[in-house]
Amino acid sequence: MIKYVQCVRRRPGMEVAEFRAHWEEYLRMSRSFAGDLPLVRVSESTALLVEANVRIMQGRGTAEPFDAMLELWLEGAGALEAALGRPEVHEKLTRLQEKQEVFMDLEASVFFFAWENVRAAQ
Repeated sequence: MIKYVQCVRRRPGMEVAEFRAHWEEYLRMSRSFAGDLPLVRVSESTALLVEANVRIMQGRGTAEPFDAMLELWLEGAGALEAALGRPEVHEKLTRLQEKQEVFMDLEASVFFFAWENVRAAQ
């Protein structure tokens, strides 16, 4: 299944609480046109502010976790392209992109399409 993933970092100097307020507004805006898109599933995540994350970073030498993640599972690329070609969807997407610029560090964030294979845990 195709999914669109947004791994988001907050703007430099922005407090976590302020980021999360913007993130909640962004999610509300996203939900306002979810019916216009060929979505199968949506997952919204925010990083936990826990010591375990610090230990992982230090122990493995990784970067800080993303502040938030949004995953959108899609029916297919063709259905998405058709939806994005509609003017009302394009207009809503433009507003979302404008909102992203307010609170996201876009240069440090990652947005991408992926193919997901789900297998049962052994």
